[in-house]
Amino acid sequence: MIRGIEAQDAENEARDEARINAAIARGKAKGEADAKNDAASAAASKPAAGTGAAATEEEKKDNDEKYPNIDPAIIKSIEETILDSSPNVKWDDVKGLSEVKQIL
Repeated sequence: MIRGIEAQDAENEARDEARINAAIARGKAKGEADAKNDAASAAASKPAAGTGAAATEEEKKDNDEKYPNIDPAIIKSIEETILDSSPNVKWDDVKGLSEVKQIL
């Protein structure tokens, strides 16, 4: 009985990990596309000094310092996907995923 439960937990964990890896890949692709769009937008119109662009650069620098080994696209994906559209996520809902929990 216990081995059956352990096997089921292992299967669930493997499935969850596959879903997370797929989400990371989607986030990375979206982050790269957003970066290209941001670069094109920045080239088209420069903001006035002290506006949103400076804040964005400051946030990026803060994230680089806090999470040096984590792709910025992943951080952005987590912030947009989990923090904005799933505000009722509890720690018990997230099994494992220590890096994700650290980011949150």
